[in-house]
Amino acid sequence: MKNELCSGQHIGCHMNESEERPLIEVVNHKINDCWEEVISHTELIFVFEGSLYVSFDFHKNEKVGNGKIVLLPSGCHFQAKTKEGVSFLVMRLQESIRFCDTFSIENLLKEEVKTDKLPSIPMRPVVQKFLSGLILHMEDGIHCQQYMELKIKEIFFLFRAYYLKKELAHLFYPVIGIGGEFADFVLKNYSRVKTVNEFATLYTCSLSNFDKKFKKSFGVSAYQWMTKKKVELISHDIRTTNKTCRQIAEERGFQSLPQFTDYCKKHLGAAPSKIRNRVVQEGGRTVND
Repeated sequence: MKNELCSGQHIGCHMNESEERPLIEVVNHKINDCWEEVISHTELIFVFEGSLYVSFDFHKNEKVGNGKIVLLPSGCHFQAKTKEGVSFLVMRLQESIRFCDTFSIENLLKEEVKTDKLPSIPMRPVVQKFLSGLILHMEDGIHCQQYMELKIKEIFFLFRAYYLKKELAHLFYPVIGIGGEFADFVLKNYSRVKTVNEFATLYTCSLSNFDKKFKKSFGVSAYQWMTKKKVELISHDIRTTNKTCRQIAEERGFQSLPQFTDYCKKHLGAAPSKIRNRVVQEGGRTVND
């Protein structure tokens, strides 16, 4: 018997998802497309056709091919391009990550990971089969938010059942140990402020209380964490944009170009001009070239 969707009933339901940024969507890009965005919610990208080259944080033009899953952390400035065209499914995670009732993301804290590697893992056949069914239902017109929430829970059950802890730790290392409304606020807003004091003011909280809350959520002081993120943002700007070094320095709160140069030498190992020249020699400065 042929499966036929009772579309009239479904479309009329108030749970039928109509937001501009749905929890789950299929995205297609043509040959030589380039795009960028600031990620507002942590995203899982499942590439099922073609490939793309991604840049965010310290990662520069790293290839994500067919059959790969990659994680984009909330708040990151993401840029991508595709040479051959690409189709992928996006899942936007709006709740704290939990694989099942007995296994949360905190269970991965003890696993050793290389944080300089792209947070990605291969798709198991069971995940590919799961995606095929999900995409078929979406093509039929099922976009119910409750259904999408259940599908996101289901993929985490599959992660728990079919992947090793070390694999999951590698995929989720950018967000391990991070959860809750406060952490979500931090990830969405850290690029808007230059100092911890500005951050505390934005949160309408005293500096001491903000730092206590920060350390409880992230395990390090706000200053340590923001320093790391500042270095990541600077590295991203140098390696993947056409901004001048002076422009980057001004945007990141440096008083002079020499001060910015010294900062880069200390935290990135070389002057910004040398880093940029090295990137050009390796194949181009931006994802738009």
